[in-house]
Amino acid sequence: ICAGASSSMIYQIFRAKRETPSQSIFCKHTDNWTLGWFHLFSFIKDLSIMMHLLGKNMFHVARTDDVAEAAMKVRQSIGPNQILTGVGFSMGGIILSNYVARSGESCQLHAAIAVSGGLDIREQVNSHRSQRLWQPVMVRRLLRENLIGKYGFKYKEHLKDEEYLNLLRAQDFTAVDTSTAAYNGFNNVMEYYSEWSAMGDAPSQSGCRYSDSTAVNYSQSVCTVESEKIANVSIPLCVLHALDDPIISWRSVVRKNNQPSDIVESGSGNVMLLLTKSGGHVGWPVGWKITGWSWMNNLLRDFTNAVDETLKEEGVIADMKRAKSVLSRMK
Repeated sequence: ICAGASSSMIYQIFRAKRETPSQSIFCKHTDNWTLGWFHLFSFIKDLSIMMHLLGKNMFHVARTDDVAEAAMKVRQSIGPNQILTGVGFSMGGIILSNYVARSGESCQLHAAIAVSGGLDIREQVNSHRSQRLWQPVMVRRLLRENLIGKYGFKYKEHLKDEEYLNLLRAQDFTAVDTSTAAYNGFNNVMEYYSEWSAMGDAPSQSGCRYSDSTAVNYSQSVCTVESEKIANVSIPLCVLHALDDPIISWRSVVRKNNQPSDIVESGSGNVMLLLTKSGGHVGWPVGWKITGWSWMNNLLRDFTNAVDETLKEEGVIADMKRAKSVLSRMK
């Protein structure tokens, strides 16, 4: 989450060490900062990598309580002339956009940017190239270093034998997520993906073609744009995605008819889709020799500053209207 607007006070959020898990967040300030905006804190997609988890509860992406709690704490701590912009990358972008859509008017952020994070993860079950090329390597590492290597005993205890065996054999993220869904009480992986996604209650592009016999065919859904979670977005939400993203398909950020306008015009029109022809996954390198990543970073900065300036202008206009109303009453 990033803060914008000029202020002499900076608030930084730090994760507590594993020795003090109850003190997960604390606040610290620094004076005399000269930049107009600054980084507050980052969400790690799986804190279980760095902390020892107690009890049955394990990380799953459909949970947005952590984001809501952290955003509320920071919102209470910032100055009156500061704004909060949530920035999520990859899985963090999925969680962030889901939080913004779920929370609606109660969202604690002033703006949000989801980078390479899909809006409808149900489409990932049909991302066959990613499943064949990239996901096996990533899944093997995830299983070795975390799910099995560190918490295998939890999954073995709470999953059925067949479910645990399927987790051990997983070669793509859908297979892993199927076990995660079962572990956390979801009926099937498609229900899990629906809860996980900002557009999870919308009709899917191609229906459920996943081999789970209990999965729901969401293509038969009768949802309308105005009845979906995405229509509840109450703050400026920028979704940045490359059409050649090898990890998360571009189909996860458009609706069934492939018309981006249906998304950006939903609700109060607070969603902005920025789709590029190339850029990869959390990439957009600059220069043919890849000399840096300034394009993506500058976009985050410029969007935050634009929201900040717009809110200031709206505040001035509101103050002028109130002043005119007072003057008219005085007359």
